[in-house]
Amino acid sequence: MGDLVTKKKLYSRKEALQLTGKSIIGIAVAGTIPSILTGCAQDTQSTTSANVVADKDVVFTPKGVCCTEMRYSIKDGKITNVEFDGGCNGNLQGIAKLTEGMTPEEAAKKIQGIKCGTGEELKGTSCPDQFSKALLQNI
Repeated sequence: MGDLVTKKKLYSRKEALQLTGKSIIGIAVAGTIPSILTGCAQDTQSTTSANVVADKDVVFTPKGVCCTEMRYSIKDGKITNVEFDGGCNGNLQGIAKLTEGMTPEEAAKKIQGIKCGTGEELKGTSCPDQFSKALLQNI
């Protein structure tokens, strides 16, 4: 795997989107643009496995919550670099700090199924629940 990273450029999701016009969600990709496209899903809700490097960077668009984007990395099997756009800033900072260093499986188990709101305003999901979906989808 080390040779792959040193011989080919590592593209961020944003760079790959700019170069190809196709959304690559859920991974960091390494390789030439044609090699990335051969394994790339055109559906923006899908994840791909084209040229996956050992560690990965994940971008997830949650549904049904105030947060508009969730980003995190997996390094040596542990969650790191958790960031959220939108949502309840203090609560999401807490989730980011609490899940840092956990495996995706153990973090998802703790936060899965949490609902947001109260009474008649109760939503069927929450930012933690959506984050658990992102974690489980990308393991």
